[in-house]
Amino acid sequence: MENKYLNLTGAVYIISKIKTLLEDKSDKGHTHSKEEIGLGNVENKSSQTIRGELTSDNVIKALGYTPPKENTTYAVMKGATASAAGTSGLVPAPAAGDQGKYLRGDGTYGTPTNTTDSELSSTSTNPVQNKAVQAELTKKAPIASPSFTGTPKVPTASAGTNNTQAASTAFVTSAISTAMAGITKLDFQVVQTLPSTGVKGTFYLIANSGRGQNVYDEYLWINNKYEKLGTREIDLSSYIKQSDMVAITNSEIDAAFA
Repeated sequence: MENKYLNLTGAVYIISKIKTLLEDKSDKGHTHSKEEIGLGNVENKSSQTIRGELTSDNVIKALGYTPPKENTTYAVMKGATASAAGTSGLVPAPAAGDQGKYLRGDGTYGTPTNTTDSELSSTSTNPVQNKAVQAELTKKAPIASPSFTGTPKVPTASAGTNNTQAASTAFVTSAISTAMAGITKLDFQVVQTLPSTGVKGTFYLIANSGRGQNVYDEYLWINNKYEKLGTREIDLSSYIKQSDMVAITNSEIDAAFA
């Protein structure tokens, strides 16, 4: 036989043929007995009758097997104690308000223990110290624009340091003392005669015959000797006065050219 396949048209045709054959036989009576068609042991019963006869005993009898008896009633678990183990069972029902609790091994609901340390400790074995860490952080000043109280301390910089680091009072005091040490203290003494040796930074004043604001000659001790600063009065007696100067006249000029 050649290799052929059944397409949709052929399948529809076959279905119609079967339908015709069935319709042709549905209206004809049957004279065959149950035994003739192999249903001699089958009883024709209603579904209601069958449901009534479908008891556990009948099923066990029909199967020829009796399942072992088991206690299928579960009790609530029994918690363990220090000296006795617990038993398995249903989880006990939590009471209202126990939503944040956990079931303990003794069968009761408990509140989780707070595992955070109250303070920082180098010997603590608890890896979570959030409360203690946060408490310590709140004591710290911010990096940007901190505001200090009490007596804040900073390292004292070396002498001559010139940068943006904070300066301690010790550094400032030392810097001022160093700067002041290089300044000569000035003093003024009115004397009749100059002492044999002078003191650096001291002006020695000796009265002269001047008047007004020039009545003293000033001396300074410099390089192991006195240096006279001189009088502040200038002698102009040999100079012509402005009042003595008279402008030449035109006539005198004409005479000069005559």
